[in-house]
Amino acid sequence: MRHKTLENMVEVAQNNDGESNRKGWSVTMKRDSIYTYKKGYKEAIHDKHGRELVKDTYTFIHWGTPILKIIQEGNLRSGYKTTYKILHGESVSDSNAINAMLQYFGIYDVKTTFRPVNGGFVIL
Repeated sequence: MRHKTLENMVEVAQNNDGESNRKGWSVTMKRDSIYTYKKGYKEAIHDKHGRELVKDTYTFIHWGTPILKIIQEGNLRSGYKTTYKILHGESVSDSNAINAMLQYFGIYDVKTTFRPVNGGFVIL
């Protein structure tokens, strides 16, 4: 399943000041360097090739409510470790968007569904 609008919004957020808005959807992207603290000062952590490791945090918002947060740590050369947190869901469109973005970021171990008859939003 794909969500072309959100996929495009992720790319826009990566390239344009970390934010993209369309209709009821918002995607924010925040990039931070990963630091370690030694003797009272912070030092950026680097991979074995000397490239700085970063932490990218993507937040997906539907009609003002954050529904999903995805965090990638690493860099292009050494790869990324991706984690996620499902924040909220109350509709079929929330469930579809969460599933599509998890797959877009290569996360296949979880799925959501929305069944109004069986209790609403469910994380499988």
